[in-house]
Amino acid sequence: DETKPEVPGQYYHFNVEGVIFIVLNSQLYYDDSNLLDSSKHEQTEWFESIINGIQGESSSTVKNVVILTHIPPFGASPEEEHGWSNWQ
Repeated sequence: DETKPEVPGQYYHFNVEGVIFIVLNSQLYYDDSNLLDSSKHEQTEWFESIINGIQGESSSTVKNVVILTHIPPFGASPEEEHGWSNWQ
C-alpha cells in the first residue's frame, strides 16, 4: 500500500524546526490581467494572515521566514519597469 504525498494548493506554508517556509504563486502578481484579480486578492489576504500570525508568535518559536516564488518580485529595484521579473 503506497502512500501518496498530499499535493498542496497554489500557495502554502510549512514549518521546519522554527523556519517558516511560505510558497506563493508569483504568476498571480506577474500577470496584470484582470482575470486573476480575485485569486491575487485571495492569496494576498492569506499571505498577510500568515505574516500576522508569525508576528504574533514568540521569537523563540520562529527562527527565520523564507518566501519562495518562481518569478522574483523584482530584478534590481522595486521601482523598475514591469518586465520578466517585476510583479504588478
